[in-house]
Amino acid sequence: MDYNNITAGSFGAILRKSKNIEILLFQRFDNYKWNLPGGGVNKEETPRNALIREVKEETGYEVIPLWQIGGDYINISSSGKIEDIARIFFCIVVKGRLRKTSESRNYGWYSLENLPTIEIVSNPCIGYPEGRTKAMINDALKSYVFNSLPY
Repeated sequence: MDYNNITAGSFGAILRKSKNIEILLFQRFDNYKWNLPGGGVNKEETPRNALIREVKEETGYEVIPLWQIGGDYINISSSGKIEDIARIFFCIVVKGRLRKTSESRNYGWYSLENLPTIEIVSNPCIGYPEGRTKAMINDALKSYVFNSLPY
């Protein structure tokens, strides 16, 4: 398989406990849809280093990615070719202030119950008809580990 034309993305699950477990999402400027903080991995970066950079650019937070949630989420083209592999990591915030940035129109905290009220970025993904981003958000929010955290 030729991996030269496949891009990689790293996304962060920043969670908090309110009434329910909530995940931080941001609204993009280009299409007004909501997404996880994160983005593309440059050739010289590791997925974790790319995530640290992207989260800071999009939210103002400095994070430490602790572990990957689930496996790799594979984005496929309409012709069926693999274009992109994305990963989501559970992150803890170590510094910074949540704010709008040049890359984020808005931000918000969402639980499984209020996710249907927003339009989430949609990407085709093998095994996830709802799209990669929705699958990653659902996997993070449904994780037993997060539901057992004390905060």
